[in-house]
Amino acid sequence: MINLKAKIKSAIALMVSTAFLFSPISVLAFSPIMPKNFDWAAERAREEAIFDKFEKMYKNKSYPKMLNAYSFDNCVGGEALVTRDSSSTPDIPFIGHAGIVREAWRTVESGASDGVHEGTSTEWLGKDEKTGKYYKKTVFILKCPEKYNKTEPVQEWAYMQKGKPYNWNFFDRKRTDKYYCSQLVCRAYLEALNIDLCPGAVSYVSPADILKSSKLTVYWSRED
Repeated sequence: MINLKAKIKSAIALMVSTAFLFSPISVLAFSPIMPKNFDWAAERAREEAIFDKFEKMYKNKSYPKMLNAYSFDNCVGGEALVTRDSSSTPDIPFIGHAGIVREAWRTVESGASDGVHEGTSTEWLGKDEKTGKYYKKTVFILKCPEKYNKTEPVQEWAYMQKGKPYNWNFFDRKRTDKYYCSQLVCRAYLEALNIDLCPGAVSYVSPADILKSSKLTVYWSRED
C-alpha cells in the first residue's frame, strides 16, 4: 500500500513537472526579458566593433602590457575573463561570455544552463584534447591596475554566489539573487573592491563592455 501511494505521488509529480516544462510559463521563465523596442541588431554591431578593435590591437601588439608573459599560471584570483565566442544558447542576444579567475585553472562564471558555478580555465582556452586545436577564437585575461595582485576578494565574493540561477532579465543587472555572466563580473568588482567596471551602463552590461572598461587592462590574450 505504501509503495502504491509513493508511485502515485511520483507519477503526479512527473505529470506536473512535464506540464510546466512545456507550458508558456516555462518558456517565460527560461527566455530573455527584453524591452520590445530595443535595437539588438545595433547592440550586436556595437559589441562586434569592440571585439574587432581589441583583436586588431592584439595583432598590432599595442596593448599596454604584453601578453604572453602573463597567463592562467600567473593568476592570483579575481582577474576578469572575456571571450568573443557567442553563447551556445541562441536566445541570448549579446556576444561572448565573461567570468572570473578563481585560482590557477579554476573559474567562477554564470551560464544559462547552470547559473553561477565553478568552471575550469581549460574550458576557456577551448582546446580540444583529441585534436590539440583551439576552438575558441579569442580569450582575454584582464587585471585591475588599481588593485594589482589584490583582486582575490573579487573571486571570493563571486564564489559565494555559487548556486544562484541565471538572470534572464538582462536589463536588471542590480539584482543580487541571480546573475548573467557579465553582470556577475561587474557586481563582484563592485562588492569586493568598490570598483564600477562599467559606470556608463545604466541597466545592461555585456562582455564587450568589460573588455573596454577603463578600470581593467588586458594582460594576456590568445587569438586564433
